[in-house]
Amino acid sequence: MITDRNGQKERCVYSVEELCRMLQVCKPNVYALLKDKSFRSIKVGKRIMIPKKGFDEWLDDHQEEITNNEWQYCNSGEDGKDAGAS
Repeated sequence: MITDRNGQKERCVYSVEELCRMLQVCKPNVYALLKDKSFRSIKVGKRIMIPKKGFDEWLDDHQEEITNNEWQYCNSGEDGKDAGAS
């Protein structure tokens, strides 16, 4: 976490699970994104972390694709929760 000028705490990296919740997709879809060279990630031990800045840039570049629902949602994520539910 980092602290911004207003004293608010802000995350500087996301986990795979956090991306699943934010994008409302299951883990296999996030892992497929991680294979894309334009999607930045860092491996720390066994954990994969996604820098917030890189994710925000990727999200801006792919907003139309996401808005047009060109994602393959999973009926059930690996954690057993419905990843596509609103």
